Amino acid sequence: MKRIILLVAVVAALGMAGIPAAQASQYVRTESGRVRCIVGPDRVACEASGPGSTGFPQAPISMPESQCRYSPCPGGIHFDLAEVTSSGAFNWKDGNIGGGGMPQNDMVLNYGQTYQIQGWTVLPSSDGTRFTNDATGHGMFVSIENVAPF
Repeated sequence: MKRIILLVAVVAALGMAGIPAAQASQYVRTESGRVRCIVGPDRVACEASGPGSTGFPQAPISMPESQCRYSPCPGGIHFDLAEVTSSGAFNWKDGNIGGGGMPQNDMVLNYGQTYQIQGWTVLPSSDGTRFTNDATGHGMFVSIENVAPF
């Protein structure tokens, strides 16, 4: 009897903590492919990507030029992740948003269309993409040249 209760508890915990959380996010990218994001119910994180990317130009430096080893990086490498929560908290980060190395499976955001994704209104254009949380009105505008939380 104890084994059955333990088994039920483990199955319930795995069901609540594992798979649904991963399915609750959507990977998206702009038509240009230079910005890639993950949209979840409580946050949006976008990364500067593409050939030769050295991060978002307005972000703080994450690696000074003197430490660049594998490619030229005049001025250094900037943080390459911009993240905003549904409550409006904003952070620069260094790393990548993951996605299993399968960007070909991302939803491509077509300029001029409006998308509803995980409680966010997404407005992509050739100038950048605006993510607005439907419940709070907080979000961010993201382009390679500029990131502006609101």
